[in-house]
Amino acid sequence: MIGSVYDYYLTTYASRPATKSDTHKKSELRSVYNNIVKISKKSPLYKVSVSENIQKFAIDLKENARTLSTDANNLFEKSLESEKSQKYVSDNENVVQVKTLDTSNDINTNDTNANDININNTNTNDININDTNIDLTVSSNAGITNPDPDSDNISDTKSVNTAFASHYNIEVLNLATPQINTSDYLNNDDLDIPKGAHSFEVNVGDSAYEFRFNATKDDTNKTVLEKLSRLINRSNIGLTSKMLYSGNNSALEITSNATGLGFTPEIFSIAPGENSPYDKVVSKLGLNNVSSYPTNANFLLNGMEKTTSSNTFTIGKSLEITLNGISKKGQATSISLNDDLDSVISSINDMISSYNNLLDLSNNSNEGSDDAAILNKEIHKTTRQYASNLENIGITINENGKMTFDEALFIQTANEDDLDKSLASLNSFRQAIVSRADDISINPMKYVDKVMISYPNPIHSFANPYMTSIYTGMMFNGYI
Repeated sequence: MIGSVYDYYLTTYASRPATKSDTHKKSELRSVYNNIVKISKKSPLYKVSVSENIQKFAIDLKENARTLSTDANNLFEKSLESEKSQKYVSDNENVVQVKTLDTSNDINTNDTNANDININNTNTNDININDTNIDLTVSSNAGITNPDPDSDNISDTKSVNTAFASHYNIEVLNLATPQINTSDYLNNDDLDIPKGAHSFEVNVGDSAYEFRFNATKDDTNKTVLEKLSRLINRSNIGLTSKMLYSGNNSALEITSNATGLGFTPEIFSIAPGENSPYDKVVSKLGLNNVSSYPTNANFLLNGMEKTTSSNTFTIGKSLEITLNGISKKGQATSISLNDDLDSVISSINDMISSYNNLLDLSNNSNEGSDDAAILNKEIHKTTRQYASNLENIGITINENGKMTFDEALFIQTANEDDLDKSLASLNSFRQAIVSRADDISINPMKYVDKVMISYPNPIHSFANPYMTSIYTGMMFNGYI
C-alpha cells in the first residue's frame, strides 16, 4: 500500500495550472452531484483491492480523464474563436511568406508606402581599437538603412498601393540585396600598412563612425583584418563582416543589413577619417572595394509591377509580406484570406494527445483485470461511431484505437468545404468524448480490480455514498 496516496497525487498532478474547466457554476456542480447519485443507486457492494498499482491506476485514470475533458472543452472554445477570426495564408512560403497583423482593419494601402523605415540623424561617433582589446564607443542610433535625401524616411521606389482584397497573387522577379564590400586578398604573414596609429571613417546613411586602431610589431594583415571584423560585428551600426580565406591570403567582407537603392548607389562608404586624411589604410587594405551594389526587389502584385527597397514590407496595417525567393517564371504565389485554424489545430492535437494517453493507461494496466478491459471497450465504442466523419477531416483511428491527425487534410477540408460543417463533425465527437471522460472521472473505481459482494436491490434502489467514498478514503487513508 502507498504510504500516502494523497502525496502521490500532489507530486504528480496538483502542480498543473488551473484552466477554465476547473471553475464551475453551481448548476454544473449540481449536475455532477446528480450523476454521482444516479450511479450510486445502481452500484453493487464490492471489495476493492488496495494494491499499490490499483491505487496509482485509479488516480492516473481520474486525472487523465479530467485532462481529456478539459482539452475537449478547450477545443470547443477555440472553434468558436476560429469562426470569427481570419488570416492570410501563402501557398508557397519558400517564395512569399505572409503575416496577418490586424484583420480588424481594412487592408488599404492608398496613400501609404509599403516600407517606411525611420533614420535618426547622429553626429560622428568614435570607435577605437587598442592593441589587443577592442574598446567600443557607439551611438545608440545605429539602426541605419539607405536614406532618402529629402526625408528621414526610406520609401520604396514605388509604393505598394492596393485596395482591400481577400486574395493576392505575387510573382517575385528579383529580391532586394545588400551592399557588399570585399577588401583585397592580402598575404597572411605580411603587414601592408605601417606600424602605428591608424583611422578611417565609415559612413552609413547620414551617420559617420570613425574607427581608430594601432598596428603593432606583432600584427599581420590577417590579425588586423580579424580585429576590424570583430569591431564591426560588435559596433551595431547596420553592418556585419566576416573573414574570407584563400590559400595563405585573407580578406574582409563587409555587408550592409539594409537592402535596396536610395539617393546614392551605396548604402555605406569607407574613406580616410577627417582627422587623418592622408592615412592610406583604406586603400592599402582595399576596404572601399564594392563587390556588390544594393538592388531593389521587383515583383508583380496582381499583375502590376512593383518595386520595394526591402524584402519585407506591409500592405496597409494588416498584412506583412516577406519575399524569400524568386518565383518560377509565370508561377505566382497565391495569398488568400482564410479562417484562422491555428488555435483549432493546436487544440485538436492536445485533445488527441490526451485521448491517446488515456488509452495507453488502460492498455498498460499492470493488473490485467477484466474491469480495465471494460474501459478499453467503452472508449473504442465511443470513437468507433464517429470514425468515418473524423476521417473526412484528417483524424484517423488505427486498429489499436489510437488517433492520428493529418493537419494538412484538415486545413484543406476546412478551406474547400464549409468550415462550420467540419467543426460540426468535430463538435459531435467532442461532446461524446467529454461525456465519456466525465463518467470516468466521476467513478474511476469502476475500472479497477475488485470482488463483488452483493448486487443492489432492483426494486427499492437508494442513493449511498459507498462508491465515491472508496476513492476519497483511499486518497486520505495515510492520514487516518
